Amino acid sequence: MNERTSPFAKRIAPQLPGGRAAPGGRILALRLLPVVFVVPALMTLTAGRGVALLALLAGTALVVAAGVLVRRGLDASADYERRRIAAAPPPYRLAGALAVGLAFLLVGWFAARYGPLTGIVLGALGTAATVVTYGLDPRAAKGLDAAAATGVRGERLIEAIREAEDKLAEIERSAAALRNREFGRHLGRIVGRARAVLDEIERDPKDLARARRFLNIYLDGTRNVVRDFARRQDDFADTPVAQNFKNVLGTIERVFDEQVAHLRKDEALDLDVAIEVLNTQLTKEGVG
Repeated sequence: MNERTSPFAKRIAPQLPGGRAAPGGRILALRLLPVVFVVPALMTLTAGRGVALLALLAGTALVVAAGVLVRRGLDASADYERRRIAAAPPPYRLAGALAVGLAFLLVGWFAARYGPLTGIVLGALGTAATVVTYGLDPRAAKGLDAAAATGVRGERLIEAIREAEDKLAEIERSAAALRNREFGRHLGRIVGRARAVLDEIERDPKDLARARRFLNIYLDGTRNVVRDFARRQDDFADTPVAQNFKNVLGTIERVFDEQVAHLRKDEALDLDVAIEVLNTQLTKEGVG
């Protein structure tokens, strides 16, 4: 079985720009499947068949859980495919397929009363159908040899990128709370530049130590400033602090641009100057 999403899944799933499948479309079948159990559940309830009702309820819960697991698996696999260097994601899609199989087994055996053998067959078919539709999770890390060739441990690189991505996610959450669209556009560009830095580090990890220090300082600074401003944006609206905040965002965006350019030219990060720029700007504008 191919570790990527199967061709059938790609055909049935609506696509977003860049070829990424829309979350709702990817798991539409699994989301609709619990509806099939509604009428039998009502019938068993009125008939007083307690065991059958429990089997249907358990099957419904398992299918709902399978949808969550498959969606996580597809998202994790998409992130894995996007990266040059990545650890194997958890086996979410496999777990989702097994949950569907167990749901079919329970419903077939205890609710439909087909017996254990038929229930097992139905469970196997449910698992197989889910695997065929959504594929399996990648099973091995990739790109670690390329990182090792530059003297960087792949696990260390993966950890650094994951740490930076977590901070970017925090920045995006705080940015979503801002009502000023111009600030939101600034932060969108900053996040994009930061991800460009991460992409260049994956391409050539030899400068990881300096790049990681730069990312930590700038992403920590950006995250803290945005978070604090978002909490008090009503108080800061139409005040000099709002303009100062805009100035800081402009400085951060410019410095990220410069560092991306350095990395693409295989030049060392101008780290000391970049850090000094941030510290000076935060102190000058009084929003740090």
